[in-house]
Amino acid sequence: MTQESSIRRQAIGWFVRLSSGEASEIDHVQWRQWYEANIRHQEAWARLEGLQHSLQRVPTNISLPTLQGVSQNRRSLLKGIAVLGIGSTFSYAMYREGWMAEYRTGTGEQREVRLADGSAVVLNTATAMDAHYDAHRRMLTLHEGEIVVETAKDKHIGSPRPFNVVTEHGRIHALGTRFLVHTHGDATLVAVLEHAVDIYLEHALSPTRLEAGQQTIIRHGQVTVITPVAANITAWQQGHIIAVDWRLADLVAELARYRAGWLRCDPAVAELKVSGVYPVHDTDKALLAIRQSFPVHIVRTTRYWVSIQAL
Repeated sequence: MTQESSIRRQAIGWFVRLSSGEASEIDHVQWRQWYEANIRHQEAWARLEGLQHSLQRVPTNISLPTLQGVSQNRRSLLKGIAVLGIGSTFSYAMYREGWMAEYRTGTGEQREVRLADGSAVVLNTATAMDAHYDAHRRMLTLHEGEIVVETAKDKHIGSPRPFNVVTEHGRIHALGTRFLVHTHGDATLVAVLEHAVDIYLEHALSPTRLEAGQQTIIRHGQVTVITPVAANITAWQQGHIIAVDWRLADLVAELARYRAGWLRCDPAVAELKVSGVYPVHDTDKALLAIRQSFPVHIVRTTRYWVSIQAL
């Protein structure tokens, strides 16, 4: 289990305890100690609070929380949440948000997964995905983050099963394909590296075909303009961000995906143009390169609170 997965489970465990109606004063004190011990604890709890507020299902007297020893598998954990009366809607929402995803990566982590049919999926930083295979379908649900998929020929006995990647914005049907999907916020990026995919949207009369070398963004129920695949879009698989005439603010935002805590760029230097190769697995080294190349300095309030400011 990764450190990030462990922290997620601790946060869920505290949530279960504090929502049970049986939490003691000692529980609240211990939770507060856990919460204040690490900014990653605070980030995990903030995500849970955001989910609780969106559903309006959590008692208002819970403001910050932790239970130790929660190491069950995701099915047991969901069952425990239901038994404690938090509600199936919240349990489902936690699953849908990726908290209980079958495949996860933490911040800065990457992982390659070989699926039951031989298809390969590489998960980038902070990604949550589930795989659903049965007699009729092969489907990946991408809750958050970025994946590169290389589909294998289906050897299942009977009719060939379609291969789809589903995000909250649409369904991507693979046509013997290698392709990238990145979902974040209100949009999903789809880029085809080999062969083609069809994109299905809820209210569209027909799918949108993307051929090799093409990419698009799904936003607000629509496929935006189809453009050539961005150069070096999969450079992260080799551990790099390759910037060619980028805004410094855009490079910093990309580095922030691989770094725990808070990383920001002062608007005074946001428009500086940047070109170079920056490591995703050593963001401190990337920040040093930025400092040496531009009239900026790095301000570190804490290890997890960093800003790039004008000199």
